This record gives sequence, C-alpha cells and structure tokens, in this order.
Amino acid sequence: MKTLVAATVLALALASAASAAHDGFSGNVCSLLTTKEVASLNVSSTPCTSHKLANTSFGTGYSGGWGNLKPSSGEASLTFTVGKPATAAYLAYARSTTKWGAPVKVGDWARGELVNGGTGALVAFTSHGYYVVMHAHLPKTPLKSLAPAIAVAKAAAANL
Repeated sequence: MKTLVAATVLALALASAASAAHDGFSGNVCSLLTTKEVASLNVSSTPCTSHKLANTSFGTGYSGGWGNLKPSSGEASLTFTVGKPATAAYLAYARSTTKWGAPVKVGDWARGELVNGGTGALVAFTSHGYYVVMHAHLPKTPLKSLAPAIAVAKAAAANL
C-alpha cells in the first residue's frame, strides 16, 4: 500500500512539474524558436516581431513572425498565430473546424500541408492548451516535403 501511495504522489508531482514547465509562455511568439530553427526553413531570423492580440471572452491571441512579412516582397517569412482559448470547448471547436491538410504528429493534435508547389507550408496544432497556426512562405526555396515544417512546428510546440 505504501508503494502505491508513493507512486501516486510521485506521478502527481511529475504531472504538476510538467504542467508548470509549460505554463511559462510569455506571449512573445519570438521566444518559440531559435535562430537556427527559423533558418532551417531558409527564413531570415531577423527581424522577429510579436504582438498580443485582444483579450476576448473566447481567449487571448498572439501573433508574430520572422523575415519579410509583406507577401509581395518575394522574400521568405514564417508566421505564427497562437491562441489560448478560454475553455476546452473553444479548443475543441478550433480543432473540429480545421478541415485542411492531413494529420501530422505535432503536439496533441495537428494537421499540415504544402501549398503552391511547396512555396507555402501550413501546420495547425494544439499543445498545452494552445491552438497554433504556422505559415511558412518560401517563394525562392520550395519544400519537397512537409517534414522541415513539421520539425519547426514541433520545436515551437515544445516551448509553449
């Protein structure tokens, strides 16, 4: 019986510590990736911009990105929109309404796809209660597969 109680206490402590480790997202999208991770998609890591969107009854949103964010520039960019839904129902709704792309392995749930001959990559995922949409615009260096975008999405998910 002591072993069961000790194991239960240990499991709760580990779950609590794991949860606390992911409660630290500051809202700064620029903190989600390293320069090397951004560069893996051939995107300039500077400048990175990050903005907090309005707090609403649905939750809080953040956006940000790297590279030249003007689509007409012809330069590569990487953007993230991060939402922290106010309830689990809003998070479930976001998942159920994302119909594009195939299932991919990022976070708790994800979908992704290449668009425009690989010059664009989209990955939507949920992780630690956040709903995230990542878009890579890569006009000069199209991707041959979604794998590099998935790797970047996984890195971002780990920092939520």
